[in-house]
Amino acid sequence: MLADDFVFINAVMALSSPIITYTLFQSLIDAEVRTGLDRETATKIVYQTITGSLEVWKTRHVPTYELISEASTPGGISIESMFTLDKHAFKASIVEAVHAAIQIADSFP
Repeated sequence: MLADDFVFINAVMALSSPIITYTLFQSLIDAEVRTGLDRETATKIVYQTITGSLEVWKTRHVPTYELISEASTPGGISIESMFTLDKHAFKASIVEAVHAAIQIADSFP
């Protein structure tokens, strides 16, 4: 890849990633509301979960797959959550969304 390619990809990520991230945040809030929590409480819980997760990632300086592995207990809640996400192609959906954004941006003059 050329340096210009990296600049282009960084620009596309900057433009498309926030909406993907906000959609994830909103989905977590909606999941909490679905369980019976009011939206305000759900938003506070999700906010604390996200900021706490980011702080751990920032502080630890390790790859995210290590954090995922550490947070996963065999037969536990996290593993079941990951299984469900994998069953519905969560990661693939995100990769495809970013890829689609790059293709659209590539079509611009």
